[in-house]
Amino acid sequence: MKMKTKNYGLTERDIEVILGVARYRYLKSSQVEHLYFPSKRVANRRLLILSEHKYLKRFNVRELLGRRIKEYAYCLDKKGIELVSIKKSFNIDKGNISVKQKPEKAIFLTHLLDLNDFRICLELVCNDVNIELAKFTADYDVERINGVIKRETQESTADPYDTEKTINFAPDATFILENASGKQALFFLEIDEGTEKIMSEKYRDFTDKLVAYAGYYKNKGFKRHGKHFTGFRVLVVTKNETRVTAYRRASSKIGIKKLVWFSTFEKINKDTIFQKIWKVADSNDNNLYGIV
Repeated sequence: MKMKTKNYGLTERDIEVILGVARYRYLKSSQVEHLYFPSKRVANRRLLILSEHKYLKRFNVRELLGRRIKEYAYCLDKKGIELVSIKKSFNIDKGNISVKQKPEKAIFLTHLLDLNDFRICLELVCNDVNIELAKFTADYDVERINGVIKRETQESTADPYDTEKTINFAPDATFILENASGKQALFFLEIDEGTEKIMSEKYRDFTDKLVAYAGYYKNKGFKRHGKHFTGFRVLVVTKNETRVTAYRRASSKIGIKKLVWFSTFEKINKDTIFQKIWKVADSNDNNLYGIV
């Protein structure tokens, strides 16, 4: 019989970790460390305790789509859900139905962890500089309306090429940055795992979403996020420079030049996310840009 870890006692930081996992849905041990702990050793020790005592459920993500991740990922377990309900920080019934389940598809977990990597980098750097992350809504933030689950990132717009048609789309995340003078900038985030067709005559592809963003901009649908916004930027984070080049070429073909910006996973961390690591959609513009 496996013995429970000694020196168990739920600390205030443990509670923060549990509430954090509820907020992000799934976190890798390294993400938990960056958010809440001073070292990998301390983080792993406390995470082991929380998983053994059924606050968190852990599972190995050593192999995901050929990408080696030598660590565990965590989601809420039974006692964690109970604690979150008591704290009333989150409404579990709001829509995260599988909150205590290991994702059935590796691509879903990979996408969510990569999305959370970006979100955590953004939150950490905003804590260090004079910029506020005024809003961040991810595609896993959902609400239940009359028994129907709806993503909070869900958007719709008239087709810019056929105004009688409506295009529904959902960014992977929506966020707003605010500087010291109170000026805000609106962003939509797309995380590309390399599984989506960039251009295709037979299947839905990424250019469909670009057309949706073009219509959204033209019809000023973004005003629902704030009447003061005059525009927005779409940030696409993808696997490699080959994908970036292909995306930029496709964007230019449908007339999108400055609205969409591209970078790669390897270039994004807390120290670089605000630096000039972004290329605009215009394939003739090879300058690098920063989002602030």
